Amino acid sequence: EVMLLLAPEAYKKSLDLGVHFDPKVPSDLLGDEGRIKQVLTNLVSNAIKFTDSGSIQIRIGLERVEHDIARIKIEIQDSGVGITKDQQKALFQAFSQADASVSRRFGGTGLGLVITKRLLQQMSGDIELTSSPGTGSTFICRFNCRISPISLSESIQTDQVVGHSALIYEPQQHARESLEAAMHSWLMQLSPCDNQEQWKRLTEPQNTYDMVMINIDEMDDRSLQYELSRLSHITRHTILMTTFVNRPDLEKLSQHKGMRISYLRKPIATTRLLKLLGHRKPSLPQLMPEPEAVNKPPIEKLPLKVLAVDDNPANLKLIVTLLGEKVAQVSTASGGQQAVTLAQQQAFDIIFMDIQMPNVDGIMATEQIRQQSLNQVTPVVAVTAHALPEEKASLLASGMDDYLTKPIDEELLDRILTHWHTYHSQQPSTTCMNHPLVDWQQALTQAGGRTELAQEMLALFIQSLPDSLNAINTAWQKQELAQLKAHVHKLHGACCYSGVPTLKRAAETLEKLLKQGKDFDEVEPEYFELCDLLKQLIEQSPQGIQDSSTTEARA
Repeated sequence: EVMLLLAPEAYKKSLDLGVHFDPKVPSDLLGDEGRIKQVLTNLVSNAIKFTDSGSIQIRIGLERVEHDIARIKIEIQDSGVGITKDQQKALFQAFSQADASVSRRFGGTGLGLVITKRLLQQMSGDIELTSSPGTGSTFICRFNCRISPISLSESIQTDQVVGHSALIYEPQQHARESLEAAMHSWLMQLSPCDNQEQWKRLTEPQNTYDMVMINIDEMDDRSLQYELSRLSHITRHTILMTTFVNRPDLEKLSQHKGMRISYLRKPIATTRLLKLLGHRKPSLPQLMPEPEAVNKPPIEKLPLKVLAVDDNPANLKLIVTLLGEKVAQVSTASGGQQAVTLAQQQAFDIIFMDIQMPNVDGIMATEQIRQQSLNQVTPVVAVTAHALPEEKASLLASGMDDYLTKPIDEELLDRILTHWHTYHSQQPSTTCMNHPLVDWQQALTQAGGRTELAQEMLALFIQSLPDSLNAINTAWQKQELAQLKAHVHKLHGACCYSGVPTLKRAAETLEKLLKQGKDFDEVEPEYFELCDLLKQLIEQSPQGIQDSSTTEARA
């Protein structure tokens, strides 16, 4: 999940992304999914950020097993800018970038390795770094998981592909090697290649394969059609691999001259590949694809306004990404209480509600939404990892309208959206400003629904941020705790009327810690996070407010 979400940024830089799983890693592990995802998200996104060219490799391995405890080891290796020994020590001691020039170049303080280190320590783990300037960096994470005495995951059958032949064309070395490692472990016969000359030789008519995998990022439509015609003579199944997120032309393509065609987005998850291979039946002589194997055209975006609720950032990002491809507008809430508050302010067409959340869980939040809000009759879909029939019945009886199981099945998600589409009665809402730190709907609500006033308030707020950032930085550098507290309090108050919930939460968190008497060392991560958010709003102002008239507003 983490790699699929982060990969597009890596591919924008043409980075070679490889994910290697050691088959010795147990499939059935009990651990903290949220912490592991956060660690991976932090480290991989930082590797992408600081690597201009070359590669990023992620290796997941098993270090040891003691009784029922598995020691997992994850390595994230990049070919980026690298860092000196002295700077490495500073990275783990302070929430700041070790080299200010690097920080300026990449637009922020970077990772927050202190937080990453704490997450790993909470899993009886650790983190280490090996690096030198100009040669890249390798972060090594270790943590413990319990091995479950019962099976938790779907059994993966590899016997159906044993001995099958496959031709792989992948110019990127690490992406190709990660595929080879997995398919070799399935005892398949592989013919990998990375250049056009070798490709032409391996695709001559006398060569035949059970399947062909081909990277098509460098091909236009005409070249692709030509290659498919050639491949139809040597295989009955071709898998097209691409780094592009949206390729509707490929998703509609299901067969060519009797050859079945499948489509996978990189990086290739080995479980998805194995599942796809399991659909083919090479013993059958038919050339036409089986009806269930034909890819369905992508669904058009439904005119729905959807709220997604989950306290886990990685889970929330995943469902938002999926929904963003299917519906017109997606709002988010990171907990039950926030969902209740949003439901009192905005009307939604569907609410996807996570069940297991601290304080106000999904059932409590749904009850409160049903009692008093703008969404008393809005369909609420329970999202949970539990799948027992009696649990489903209990959730539906508690006030939920539908049920979506984790991990999310896109086909089921499509069916749920299509089903409840007929129930929506809301008109499309006002177009939002496209900025990750601005909740335009919230800004409108705070301005009483008046668009021009909301634009002017936001413009005034943005204009005040350089002074706020300068005042906060000055107080920090002079170690003036009272001044810092006063400036953060002022910023927090201004955030309450401008539709910037993420910045508001950051200011509120830092202010709360300062009121509790925390010193500068203890609030360093929160301080740098707040400064990062301020810089983002200053350097990349939301579109749509620059032309707002602020002179009259000041008057």
